[in-house]
Amino acid sequence: MMPRSKPFTEDLRWVLIHMRYVRQFSVQEIAAHTGLKDRTIRKTLQVYKATGGVLAQQKIKPVNGKVGTHDSEYIEACVEKAPNVYLDELKQQREDVMGTRVSLATVWRTLRNTDHTMKKSTAEYKS
Repeated sequence: MMPRSKPFTEDLRWVLIHMRYVRQFSVQEIAAHTGLKDRTIRKTLQVYKATGGVLAQQKIKPVNGKVGTHDSEYIEACVEKAPNVYLDELKQQREDVMGTRVSLATVWRTLRNTDHTMKKSTAEYKS
């Protein structure tokens, strides 16, 4: 098995995109100029075509259902900012910011443990 090479910078990835789509170099010509493998170049081009960027999406790490103090504070702040937010929206926001996956049950438990309820305030019903 060959050792993994070091990851290259975002700037170099953009140079590859420029060489391919602006300068119209072939993958083999890009490889000859940069010293990168064809597979690496093709993978970068594939990510660009799929996302419009050069960096693949960060993988979300699973968590065992425990939420730390920082997570609880973040969830509370989101609820204070948008009190009518749905659990799945709150879960997705938290995953995007924190980079770890949690279940809806974990988000619900966190809200319950911070004394949030599902009841709407009476001010919402007054017109």
